[in-house]
Amino acid sequence: MRKNSLSALIITFFPLLAAAEKDLALAEELKALHEAYSYTTTASRVLENVDKSIATVTVIPQQQIRNMGARNLLDVLRVVPGLGITQSEYGFREIEARGVKTAFSEKVLLMLNGHPLDHNLQNSGGTWVYDDLPIDNIKRLEVVRGSGSALYGANAFLAVINIITKEPKDLNGVELTARGGSFASQQYHLVAGKDFDGLKVGADFHFADTDGIRALITEKTPVPTSAPGYSKPYEQRYDLGWNAEYKGFKLDGRFINKKTGAFIGFGSFGPDSQLEYNDYFIRAAYQADLTNELSIDSKLSYSAFSFNNLWQLQPNLYFKAAIQNTKLKGETQLTYRLNPDNTAILGFSAEQQSQFHPVAQAGLSPNNLQTVAAWGIATERFVWSLYAQDIWDIFDNLRLVAGARFDDYSDFGSTFNPRVGLNWEISKGYAFRFSYGTAFRAPSFGETTLVNNAALLGNPSLSPESIETFELGFSAHFADALQSQITFYQSHIDHIISLQPLSSGIQQYQNSDKLTARGIELESKYSFAKNTYLSFNYVFQDTKDDHGQRLANTPQHRANVMANLELSDHVNFYIDTLLKGSTSRSVGDTRKNTAGYGLINTALTVADIGIKGWEASFSIFNLLNKDYSSPTSISSLYNDMPQAGRAFFGAVKVRF
Repeated sequence: MRKNSLSALIITFFPLLAAAEKDLALAEELKALHEAYSYTTTASRVLENVDKSIATVTVIPQQQIRNMGARNLLDVLRVVPGLGITQSEYGFREIEARGVKTAFSEKVLLMLNGHPLDHNLQNSGGTWVYDDLPIDNIKRLEVVRGSGSALYGANAFLAVINIITKEPKDLNGVELTARGGSFASQQYHLVAGKDFDGLKVGADFHFADTDGIRALITEKTPVPTSAPGYSKPYEQRYDLGWNAEYKGFKLDGRFINKKTGAFIGFGSFGPDSQLEYNDYFIRAAYQADLTNELSIDSKLSYSAFSFNNLWQLQPNLYFKAAIQNTKLKGETQLTYRLNPDNTAILGFSAEQQSQFHPVAQAGLSPNNLQTVAAWGIATERFVWSLYAQDIWDIFDNLRLVAGARFDDYSDFGSTFNPRVGLNWEISKGYAFRFSYGTAFRAPSFGETTLVNNAALLGNPSLSPESIETFELGFSAHFADALQSQITFYQSHIDHIISLQPLSSGIQQYQNSDKLTARGIELESKYSFAKNTYLSFNYVFQDTKDDHGQRLANTPQHRANVMANLELSDHVNFYIDTLLKGSTSRSVGDTRKNTAGYGLINTALTVADIGIKGWEASFSIFNLLNKDYSSPTSISSLYNDMPQAGRAFFGAVKVRF
């Protein structure tokens, strides 16, 4: 009897134990998955839990980037709620944020490991060279939407995107990646890192080359001096990054050389046209705990950006433009932990920005160019800034954040930008957050110093653009596997810098327009297991000028649906769908609205089968070969820019 009872107990208990262990393992997997998304340093300049932040934050860890089969930075950013990726008539990729889009993406601040990548030549954004930044060395992306100047100063206007790369401790070896596919595209990436008894050293090198899509560009109206033609979007780039760390001292930097075709602009340029960009920075930093409560983070950086562009306007007519820009910046931040519930930061920075060696030449051949009227002048500005912030957990479930920043520019004066917000966890896993903040976008040197141009003039009297943003959000963790959040925002934008006609027919940069941007951002994710999930985001954005006219060339509706299925420890399948609504035209533009579209992308990844340390992936972009375009502005001579059809890419990675 006892034997039978014992047998029955074993038969009953062991399956229950196995099920419990399985549930426990799943819970641990979900916990690990949640932790990958659960912290940010960008939202408040200190490490904090995303769920307790007052900001609207999206974190994309390297595992998700790897599963997506992404080719570059913009392939990853396209799935972030509130962001959209398009292409201007000049060939530049654009990052739209919360219903506001410009050709140079200057209202979005790009950072690499906290180092600002903006420059002050003809735009203030970093998309000219960082749009196709390779993803192989990215550890995580942190995207903070809303006004960020209280922490980061100029150009943290609509969003801050912080690209965080792998450290030597994340690698402890060597990774080699080869990638290729449609449009004669090829990429090769080497990344290595090692800890030598406390001296941590890392480096990565990247080469990429592509012919790009050869799309037929057609005219809006007949233009005698130009004709429809094919885009010339070939690109070639070299990247070299490095970092070294020892006992709190750190040295890092990156160099990029990028060459592209002239694509399309005010005419179809000849085959000899080539645009070349060089961008680099080097940064020395020191981090240390001075006491148990007080830490210091000091940085000194030097950045440089230049372009050297040659256009073949006609078979025997060439034009060359070149210029250089540098920044020298020092910054120190003190972080003081008054107690476990209160952390304060105080920071100071000083910066010199310079523009020099403007070149404008024309001639009958690339080797026979003569100086023509200058299009820019050498100039410089000095900036000093002071910022402070306090993060106070008044109660375990109530966080108050308040801070402000003062920036003083030698050319246009000073600006003050506050930030305040609350995060209230009303019940375990359910929280409301509210924030208010302002931001500014400093006039670029191109906007203030452009001179002697036949069509455009700079304006040294420009004021910075300004924005005031209110946000209300609600987040819910219905279970470990299901998280959702909804955000309502409203922004008032003033002193927008745009080209306005003068009586002489020449256009000049002026502070003229106002915008009001309102919207809703909805996000939800259900995790079936560690790397198996279904994710969805949707945005409604309504951006209007001061006449009540909806902003052109941006959609009111956009959604992303993403699914990842880990078929086994070695095989992963990913699919996403982008649904974008139609975009309206500017006042006076008689063309039909740009049609909305849906795109499907997929990726299959296989790793460590048979031999450990290798990985292969195969991606299809625009799976259904959808015909779609990016809208052009009313001033463009050309119709909308056709985008790529179905494209195939494969990659192989080996780790040592």
